[in-house]
Formats: sequence, C-alpha cells, structure tokens
Amino acid sequence: MKRKSFLCLIVVSLVCWGFNGFLFADVAGDLVKATENIAEDYKVLSQWIGKELSSPLSFLPGIGPDLPANVLSLPGVEIGLMLGTSVGNLNKDTFNSLSTDTIEPGEIDIPKTVAIPMPMLHAKVGLPSLPVVGKTDIGIKLGTLSYEINDCDLDYTVYGIQLRKEILEDGIASPGALSVNLSFNKMNGTVKISREYNYVSQETYSGFNYDQNVDSVSSFETEWDINSIGLMAMYSKKVAIVNLFLGLGVDQNSGDIDTTLETTGTLTLTESPMNTFSDTILIRGTSSCDPEESIVRLVGGVELGLTLLKFGLSGEYSEENYAVAGNVRFQF
Repeated sequence: MKRKSFLCLIVVSLVCWGFNGFLFADVAGDLVKATENIAEDYKVLSQWIGKELSSPLSFLPGIGPDLPANVLSLPGVEIGLMLGTSVGNLNKDTFNSLSTDTIEPGEIDIPKTVAIPMPMLHAKVGLPSLPVVGKTDIGIKLGTLSYEINDCDLDYTVYGIQLRKEILEDGIASPGALSVNLSFNKMNGTVKISREYNYVSQETYSGFNYDQNVDSVSSFETEWDINSIGLMAMYSKKVAIVNLFLGLGVDQNSGDIDTTLETTGTLTLTESPMNTFSDTILIRGTSSCDPEESIVRLVGGVELGLTLLKFGLSGEYSEENYAVAGNVRFQF
C-alpha cells in the first residue's frame, strides 16, 4: 500500500513538473505574441506622429526672410541675418485616444508643441530693368542648425532662391509698394525625441492572463525632405523710417516625411510568481507620408530703416503653425 502511494506521489510529481514546464514554455511563446502586438501598436503610433508632424514640417521651408515689398535695382545689393522660431501644435488628445492592443499612448510623453529655431543668412542683388519685366531682384537664403538639448536632437538644412518683380513703387503719390515674389525652397532634416517608458498592464494570450511589464526607453525619429515652390504678393508702405508690410502667399510642396518609433528595453510576462519570463526587446514601427501639398501663408511685419542698416520684426501664420523672427540687413 505504501509502495502504491509512493508511486502515485512520483507520478503526480512528474505530471506537475511537466505541466509546470508547459506553462513556462507557453509564457515564452506568448512573449513572442506580446512583442508582435507591441510592434503593431508602434506602427499605429508612428503613422499618427508622421501625419501630425506633416503640417508643421511643411510650413518650415517657406519661412523667411520676410521683407518689405521694395525691390532692389541694379547695382543694389543687400545682406542680412534672420533669427526666428517656428511653432507647431500636436493634438495630444487624439494621440492618447488611438486604438492600440497593448501599448497605452497616454503613458508615452510626447510634446504638445514643436518649436524649431530658424537662423538664416540671406542676400539679394538687383537685376537690370527691362522694358517689359520692369524692376526685379534675385535673392538666396541659407539656414542650418544642429543641436542636442536634454532628450531632443535636431538637425536640418534649408536653402532657397527668390525672384521678386515690382508691380508698384512706393512714393509720395503712391499708396505703397507692391511686389510679386516667386521662390523655390528645399529643406531636409531630422528630429529625435527620447523618453523613458515603464508600463504594467493586464493582457491575455492563449487563454492565460498575464501582468505585462514594458521597461524601456522609447523614441521617435522623423526625417523629412521637402521641396516647396512659393508665390506671394507683398505690400508695404513707408512712413519716415518705419516700413510696414503685409503679404499673402501659397506654397506647393512635395517630398517625404518618414517616422520611426522605437523601444529598447525589457518585456516581462508574469502569469504567477513561479511563472515569469523576461526578454530584451528592440521593437520598431515605421511610417511614411507626404508633406501637405498646399499651404496658404499670411505674413506681416515692421521694419525700421536707418540709412544702410535696417531692423525688422515679422510673423508668419498658416492654420495652427506660426513663426516669429527678427531681421537685420545691410543695404548698399
């Protein structure tokens, strides 16, 4: 009898050992499913980020330099420096409400606004006045920046060329100056923001309930390469040394905006204290979208002219994006 009880105890122990091994193997298998679900979630999140950033990024190439409508004539030359900032908004509420399987968007700290400094050098030279064409000038701009602040890395280059034609010349008997400006601008850059991400949720895989713990560093990186053709009408009126100007334009954009959302760290599934499995993870979700095809841009500002030296303040607005800038230029 004792021998039978002892044998039964051995059989039960072997069965429990085998069942326990099955559970451990199942946790390892379910960890793969959890990783796949997180990868799908990151694809959804990256698509949202790329689409949301398309508006502020499409706004950037056409920014500045914002100047009065007075067109240079040959042999006029000017050089200048613009220092500005572009600000775009991200709708964090819609991000938090995205439909995902396991990742909670609300646990990922993304900024509500994207502010990008815009330093820029620019120069113009007057062109010969032709009977039909009239007074015209041509200008170039170049801006580049690379910096790292806390958990944000930014790097970009923007350059452009602008042709201005005078429609109306400012004067005592004139209501003001009016010009039409045609420009081509190109911008490429990268922005990357990293945040710590630690989140515990309750998930079910293969009929088993788990505590799922993601302990990682998550980051999103967006690269953009945008071409922009702009057409703007600019009006200005000078009174003494004060020159007020107002412009309305439209940009036609093309290019690519690519976003990668990545997490690196540890994923742990716990079914019971005796049934836990962890593994390191490197998960990426990627997306690609086009910039906004068309942008309407409103420009306004004021400039003080002191002989050869001129100081200006200006602003630009388009939907939820805007930019402010200060400008100094030397005109010969």
